[in-house]
Amino acid sequence: MAEDKGRGDEFAPEIDDLDDGDEDVLFKAQMGFYQFFATWWKHMLTALGIFLLGTLGYSLLSDHLREVQRELHAQIDEIDRRMPAPDPLAAFGMAPQDDPEDADLMATLREGAKRYEAVAAEGQGTAAVMAWLKAAEAWERVSDDAAELAALERAVEAGGKGILAWSASAQLASVKAASGDVDGAAAILNGVNQSASGIVAQRALLELGLIYESADRAEDATRTLVDFTTRYPESPLSSQAAEALGRLKG
Repeated sequence: MAEDKGRGDEFAPEIDDLDDGDEDVLFKAQMGFYQFFATWWKHMLTALGIFLLGTLGYSLLSDHLREVQRELHAQIDEIDRRMPAPDPLAAFGMAPQDDPEDADLMATLREGAKRYEAVAAEGQGTAAVMAWLKAAEAWERVSDDAAELAALERAVEAGGKGILAWSASAQLASVKAASGDVDGAAAILNGVNQSASGIVAQRALLELGLIYESADRAEDATRTLVDFTTRYPESPLSSQAAEALGRLKG
């Protein structure tokens, strides 16, 4: 009785069926593999070790950076709790945020600003950007324009991504425009428009047009807003651009 073969065995050649030439090729192939392995196995293990070590190092670095970010955010929260709240009527334009004649209040705000800056200087990424922005806000409350500007510049330099980075750039542009440096504000907003995408890019170009309008640079404002409506006809900000163009046309 013939011995049953496993599924697919009928396609596998038997060693006895190979002629001398085939056996020689098979033998050379096996020897070539063994020689390659014998020559390179140490290098292969070294490469594997480097890869695994790199993966482990990246994982440890990522964990460390996340822990650093958590610690920085915790420090920011602690400073937040110590900062005096602004007058709630200020939100309705019925009172200033703070009483500039209150020496103790002004001293507390300045100390808070310095604490935010110390945290920001130690950090990087979103935590650093946030701390610099909070420092700028505190300096604004004590009317220290130079310190506010410097903190906003550091916030932009710290980088960050998304809305937080846009907030830093927008605030810096606004402060520069308010101080009369409209071209400096324009450089910032043009840079955001060129480097960002989506609503952030659209907002940057719209804000530039509005800044030109506020600075009585009607020609620049009209050109910028027309550029906005041409490039972003479906933008949710289109109505604001159209209203600004209507004001410029009188």
